[in-house]
Amino acid sequence: MFLKIAKKKLRLVLSSSEGHYYPPSQKKADWARKESELASFLHLQLAEALNLNDSSLVPQLYEALRCIRLLNEEECHKLFESLKEEYRKRRPYIIYLINCRQSLLCTLSHLHRLKERVKRDRTLTVEFLSSVCVRLFLEKRADQVSRFIEEFQGCSLADEKSDLSECFLERLYTKCPVIPCGLLQAKTS
Repeated sequence: MFLKIAKKKLRLVLSSSEGHYYPPSQKKADWARKESELASFLHLQLAEALNLNDSSLVPQLYEALRCIRLLNEEECHKLFESLKEEYRKRRPYIIYLINCRQSLLCTLSHLHRLKERVKRDRTLTVEFLSSVCVRLFLEKRADQVSRFIEEFQGCSLADEKSDLSECFLERLYTKCPVIPCGLLQAKTS
């Protein structure tokens, strides 16, 4: 009965932990400190959880360590074998879940790229449409633009040129049609 409880607590802790890498230069005896590999692993997880202030994982790790310490060597061996067997049975499903996750991540990446392309296409379309509208507007007023150029070239002082430009732009602005479909908002956003 106690073995089932220990197994359940250990499975809960192991499901929320990440594997640690032990450097090859480090001998097993150096980091095991006369405790089982599992206890050493749980101590590492506990240190990390304490460091990260993970208030939900810390008590689970303390409880799992307490349960592991209460088991003798034979019970630990049974616990390991039971966990190995469960893992072996679940392995195909885990592989399936990993493949599904990878597929979803690829799909999300593809959708993100498509979204960026649509944004870029929209920007280019708005810029092109704006330039076409401006070109058509100015083509209809080509005679006014020509007169402005002649008057501008005839001015010698910078203030005169500035005043002439302001007046010309104000006249054009008053004759500007309403921009269709919020084109200006799309261009500025």
